[in-house]
Amino acid sequence: MSFITQLAERFNEENFDNVDAHGKFISQAKGQISAIDSKRDRIEFLTVVLEENRRRYDEHKPKCGSPSSCQLNFAHESVGYFLTQELTRLGAVVDEDAFTPEEKDAKSDKLDQVLNDLSSLKAGQGAIWTDMQEQLDELRSYFFLGKKKWYRLAAGTFGEMVLSGMISESVSKGLLSELNKASAHLLGQ
Repeated sequence: MSFITQLAERFNEENFDNVDAHGKFISQAKGQISAIDSKRDRIEFLTVVLEENRRRYDEHKPKCGSPSSCQLNFAHESVGYFLTQELTRLGAVVDEDAFTPEEKDAKSDKLDQVLNDLSSLKAGQGAIWTDMQEQLDELRSYFFLGKKKWYRLAAGTFGEMVLSGMISESVSKGLLSELNKASAHLLGQ
């Protein structure tokens, strides 16, 4: 887990209990991202906060007795709106192809499976194994890009691994086949 994800989770723990004071919450979130120099890290931070906001809002909605006048609903909607606006200002495209937490876990598990399947490289190929492990771990940190961009990045990463001789073409075909199935599903083919 990256430092920024840890920072965002700590922010969530410290601030979500008071989300009904949404103006203060939004201000604190904006203050936190203003202290982060990297655009990518700002996007990651906002994505983690927005995911938690969506999770809590989805958890609250079925129990809500008066959805149209509920202060908590309004607070979650405000947080969602204003922090999504911040993502847009950073140039992040916020759309329907965002990974759900379950999809992130599934893709992360697939990356672990790739590492396990290729564990034979570890013996005698330490430097290659370490590099491959780093590249696959780095893919996990780019889930915030959305599915289409992430799949393109993953395909490029696997292609680069083949070209550099890290993995064989036959191994990459299986990986790319999985990516193509997922991409075709996203594009409605």
